[in-house]
Amino acid sequence: MNIDDVMAEARLEFICRAPYLTHALLSLIPHPTLELETCAVTDQMVLLYNPDYFMKLAGMQDGILKVATRLWHEVGHVMRDTFGRLTHIDKKRRNICADLAINSSGLEGGWDFGPDGLLPEKHKPKALPDGKSAEEYNELLPEHEDCSGWGGECGSGAGSPLEMEVHLDPTLGRSTEEVEIIQQQVAAAIEDYISKHPGTVPGGWSEWAKALRKPSKISWRTYLRTLTRHAYGQMCGGGGMDVSYTHPALRSYTWPAGCMVPGDVQFDPITAHVLDTSGSMSIDQIGASLRETKAVLASCGASQAWLLQVDAHEQVPAKMVKMAELDKLQIHGRGGTDFRPAFVAADKLRPRPSLLLYYTDGFGPAPIAAPKGMDVIWVLIGKETKEPCTWGKVVRVDDSE
Repeated sequence: MNIDDVMAEARLEFICRAPYLTHALLSLIPHPTLELETCAVTDQMVLLYNPDYFMKLAGMQDGILKVATRLWHEVGHVMRDTFGRLTHIDKKRRNICADLAINSSGLEGGWDFGPDGLLPEKHKPKALPDGKSAEEYNELLPEHEDCSGWGGECGSGAGSPLEMEVHLDPTLGRSTEEVEIIQQQVAAAIEDYISKHPGTVPGGWSEWAKALRKPSKISWRTYLRTLTRHAYGQMCGGGGMDVSYTHPALRSYTWPAGCMVPGDVQFDPITAHVLDTSGSMSIDQIGASLRETKAVLASCGASQAWLLQVDAHEQVPAKMVKMAELDKLQIHGRGGTDFRPAFVAADKLRPRPSLLLYYTDGFGPAPIAAPKGMDVIWVLIGKETKEPCTWGKVVRVDDSE
């Protein structure tokens, strides 16, 4: 068994034990290095690990579980924002508090922390209670804590930057906005899992998700730009070019009859913008949100988009508009709210959109399942908003910014 096999099996073990954290695990960027003895994580979600250390763990009894536990521990650091908490205390003490909180939350999951894992019950000279936050452990620890059990290799993701991080390729990690978006997505996955499997998520994680899912402190404009640019970038993956027999290459006409060579075609991703025109919606806020997405899509090279106006029914037939006109059209409707007609209409559009942005307050019935082959961003507008379903990404427009 080589290191790739160990990592693959450890990831599978991780996902089986904590499926609600799958997105966090797969968002880590593995980076093998011999510059540290064990493993660490940066605040940009780069997983630094010594392959020899993981191979050593894998050779122990329940070795794959021990490796999976280390991955779970590092996910805990970067998801639970260790690097942004208790910044006023010594980094060693901060790391110990975070380790105690994270590891304590894993006792219910059967994780194997090995001989060097910090656990409240093993704290000396006096055992500590389980299930506390990092801030609570800071209050419980002696003023002059013995840090001899602290490994010292935790990384900036745990609030303890390593010297080697300075020399890492700056493009290797994720941006602050990406990390915050991943945290929001993981918190949503935890809440969704709890709704389907109550009592199966450790209290520390469920409380973290509940706290994080409160209205985001990230600027809604920044969040909307990041989500839109990311979704559009994925649609343009591969250079935005393809080949098609509907546009034969010019050289086909010089070849013998029956021989045809497909020609290059430019892939132009199509977006759809659905305006909830029910009576509860603020036209001014819809306009502000449209201007933000219009600017992002225009900078990505998009020239046109579908525009739909829907309350409880489709008020105006879907129209392909120029990007410059997206926020300048007259609003119709002002009735009740039902999101389902918009998705029925969008599915029939040709060319079919790959990204749909729905501008609404969220109060209304939505389709049970997400549309296939179409990313959805719910742009929630107004003082009182509600997530209409468990799928799609969510941006809350805050008029106070």
